[in-house]
Amino acid sequence: LYCSVLHGKKVLLLMDNAKDASQVEPLIPPEGNLLLITSRQQFVLPGIFAKDLDQLQPEDAVGLLLKIAGRIGEQAGRIAELCGYLPLALRVAASTLNKLKTISVENYIKKLEQADERVKLIDKCLGVSYELLTEEQRELWRMLAVFPGDFHPIAAAAVWEMEAGKAEEALGELVSFSLVECEEETSRCRLHDLARDFADSKLSEEERSVGRLRHAGHFEEVLIYAGGLYEKGGENILLGLRLFDVERHNIEVGQSWARDNSSVNKPAASICIGYVLSLGSNYILDLRLHAKERIEWLEAARKAARRLEDREGEGNHLGNLGNAYLRLGETKKAIKIFKDLLKLHRELGDRRGEGLDLGNLGIAYANLGCLLYTSPSPRDRTRS
Repeated sequence: LYCSVLHGKKVLLLMDNAKDASQVEPLIPPEGNLLLITSRQQFVLPGIFAKDLDQLQPEDAVGLLLKIAGRIGEQAGRIAELCGYLPLALRVAASTLNKLKTISVENYIKKLEQADERVKLIDKCLGVSYELLTEEQRELWRMLAVFPGDFHPIAAAAVWEMEAGKAEEALGELVSFSLVECEEETSRCRLHDLARDFADSKLSEEERSVGRLRHAGHFEEVLIYAGGLYEKGGENILLGLRLFDVERHNIEVGQSWARDNSSVNKPAASICIGYVLSLGSNYILDLRLHAKERIEWLEAARKAARRLEDREGEGNHLGNLGNAYLRLGETKKAIKIFKDLLKLHRELGDRRGEGLDLGNLGIAYANLGCLLYTSPSPRDRTRS
């Protein structure tokens, strides 16, 4: 569909922040179109011409500084030099001077000059801008490093444990320093990759743990909400799927963190279970995840339930695991899981669960061609 729409046309396409060649290759347009790609990674593809954009020419760097903050004046050349002519560093420096009118250009230059020479130039510039923030702004900004990509202000409010309105105001302040980028049409925000790395380096282990926990918990709720939309049916099915698609990266990172920490962190274990707990969420995951990924999520939830000594919950995840293996065609694995589940339900005295397990076992054996199983009579045993 993508190629058919572009066929016979002359379209300019921009693909920003590409991950690698495998992500770009399927999206190379038909002849007649022009594709521009930006990436932090270097890769080669047929017909692709690579150009290193690490630095601007000195005159272009000066022009960028003056366009953002005209008061820099004749000092633009020195600031450009100290920023290494890197676009992000230049933009952050100019935006800081444009925002903080009380700081003289000369004093700002002195701060840049005093930065440790062993630190990369981008870190030098971000370090000065970071120090000029209030303590509260520093804390809020470095907490945004838990987002792997773009995010909605409501998600930032959840990580900050702040009211949505106040979170929007705080984000606006950080945007004015060019420390956060914001898309006006969608209201979604993001940190430049380099800025995210810098912010993460400033996080304490406690802050990182708290931030990851809040992030994972919020996107557990997002997935459950998307699943609720799906369950309503009609046009809500597409709304639920679209919400998942928009937040997929955050959801996957949140689940991954909860999975990796569920053995040592009870709240993480509860969140890990929540990612596969609701029926609607499971419908969406069935459509959006490969069967093997789905199995990994269910296995993580099963282990988390065992960690919390929730045997009933462990049984639910075992049942879903068995069905997942059955759909994948790994029937013998499914049978083993259904037998384990049958044993668990008998230990719990759950007769209804036992009946469901026997039904699933029957289906699994039927898939193997074992359509009928009867115990041999005493006479048959003697003959054998």
